[in-house]
Amino acid sequence: MIPSSNRRPLTSLRPISDSNRMPLLFTLGLHTVLLAGLLLVRTPTPEQPKHIQAILIPASEVNPPTATAEPVESAPTGSTPTEPTQPPSAAEPAPPVAIDNSVAVRQAQAAEKTRAEQRQAERQAKRDADRKAQADAQAKRDDDRKAQADTQAKRDADRKAQADTQAKRDADRKAQADAQAKRDADRKAQADTQAKRDADRKAQADTQAKRDDDRKAQADAQAKRDADRKAQADAQAKRDADRKAQADAQAKRDDDRKAQADAQAKRDADRKAQADAQAKRDADRKAQADAQAKRDDDRKAQQEAEDKRDAENKARQAAEAEKRAQQEERQRQARERQAMTGKFTNEIQRKVSNNWRGAQDNSFAASARITMDSSGKVLSVIITKKSGDDQADAQLKAAIERASPLPVPDDAEVFRDNFRSLTLNFRSE
Repeated sequence: MIPSSNRRPLTSLRPISDSNRMPLLFTLGLHTVLLAGLLLVRTPTPEQPKHIQAILIPASEVNPPTATAEPVESAPTGSTPTEPTQPPSAAEPAPPVAIDNSVAVRQAQAAEKTRAEQRQAERQAKRDADRKAQADAQAKRDDDRKAQADTQAKRDADRKAQADTQAKRDADRKAQADAQAKRDADRKAQADTQAKRDADRKAQADTQAKRDDDRKAQADAQAKRDADRKAQADAQAKRDADRKAQADAQAKRDDDRKAQADAQAKRDADRKAQADAQAKRDADRKAQADAQAKRDDDRKAQQEAEDKRDAENKARQAAEAEKRAQQEERQRQARERQAMTGKFTNEIQRKVSNNWRGAQDNSFAASARITMDSSGKVLSVIITKKSGDDQADAQLKAAIERASPLPVPDDAEVFRDNFRSLTLNFRSE
């Protein structure tokens, strides 16, 4: 029997370093063999000693002792029965005991194998349980991912259906807008054609004699067409503004849909390109309208210039007519004054002749300048051209003074110009 004080506990566990693993395994094997021999000490028949086989057990399956055991030396093989190794003891040494090494080794091996298999089975069961728990957790995660994927797929399908419905509504609205624009363009073309035919018929119906009235009528018609064009341009501008507002609202909706789906963003980009093309067409129409307005302004300016030239011609003709009338009036007045001057000059000569017996010399010829007032009263008589006969000249002067007052016209201008100072020529008859 081994004293209880020399027994070593074999069930405590602690980590084993790599450097101490082999010595511990060797020590544990020796202790196992010793224990088996003690259990079989009662065997009476000694047997030949056999070789001791040391079994190396992995470190993870070994329960190291709490303290380092002392090695036990085995008997050499091939010799006579030997005494078992006696372990050291604090008390007196125990007597030697014979051990059947082969049976003890087999039993120790069987027991150790059973315990190792049990521990291996427990570890395998734990690993299997851990793997099953991990597999269950992974399966749950896979199910959750599949459920999320199904939900996302359903949401994507709903978004696609909504996007397709919106695209169809947009296409319908665009087709309606295009049809309305074509109808408006056809009606405008018919109206323009009808207006041109009416203008042509009216222009043909006007006569050359009423050019001024025709120009005014054409100007009024042009103004009306300009007003119609302006109204059409304003209506077009309003339609363009409405379309722009719709395009802006659509662009906002497109931006919202773009955040939801990239495919919708592409369709929105296509609609924007169409809107840009429409804006370009609108800009071209506006440029055409501006060009037409400029042509209308040019025609109006030409019309105004022509009207101005006509007015200037009329004014010039009126001025010339007035000038001719004034000239004719002056000529008439001159003729009247001349006739009046001749008439009163003859009357003055007759009245002077009535007061003058005349000269006896048939060659008598003299001139006298008579100054008188507006009543015909003679103020002075000057013989400006003498006849050479002073007596005859004095008689002529006296005759003129006796004839005072002389007959004069009532027209003050004629009197002032021709009779205030009058020169008469006298000849003997």
